[in-house]
Amino acid sequence: AGVAGTLEAYGGGAALAERIREDLAAGQQTYIAELAGGDPTRISAREWVDAIRAGDAYAQRLQREFVEDTAQALAALVMTLDPDMIVLGTIVQQNPDLFLAPIRERVKGRIWPAQRDLRIVPGELGEQLPAYAALCVAALEDSETAR
Repeated sequence: AGVAGTLEAYGGGAALAERIREDLAAGQQTYIAELAGGDPTRISAREWVDAIRAGDAYAQRLQREFVEDTAQALAALVMTLDPDMIVLGTIVQQNPDLFLAPIRERVKGRIWPAQRDLRIVPGELGEQLPAYAALCVAALEDSETAR
């Protein structure tokens, strides 16, 4: 679910699915369980997004947390590195209508006015994004092994 301490470890699809499974095991009621056919192992970010769109209160609460956590992490990045653009993938890329505007709004509220021309955009790799991400992980692991 991502390297410990990274945004992916908390807000990536695998981490979100694991959190949902833990919450279900603790008694949380959510439409996500029904969308997964009652099988917690089938829960993914896709079921979470579908539950958001269906108006599930739990899924929408996780959406707000995801937006806040992502915005806080991105704002720290902007304050440190001052990039011109941030490209977001997977969950945001596939569902910009649910996530992009609130993330932009919250990031811009946390950074210096001079940095607010920052562009936050969805990635353009489409369905190829997971393959490229896997290649990057493999390359990073290979470089770590070579040390």
